[in-house]
Amino acid sequence: MKPSDLNGPVAYATVPTPSTRFWRTFAPYQLLRFLVINVKMLRLIFKSHAPPPGAAPHDPRP
Repeated sequence: MKPSDLNGPVAYATVPTPSTRFWRTFAPYQLLRFLVINVKMLRLIFKSHAPPPGAAPHDPRP
């Protein structure tokens, strides 16, 4: 590394702690976070597809 490199933006980058690195690579934790995020997305999608409050129920029969 050249001395001129020490003044760039990389010189100010934070280094993850050992705990942070552990949680980033711990597969069960990643799976749990994946499931939580997906449940949040599904709730948001289902809310957006729900009829507005007070709307008459839809009868699919002709």
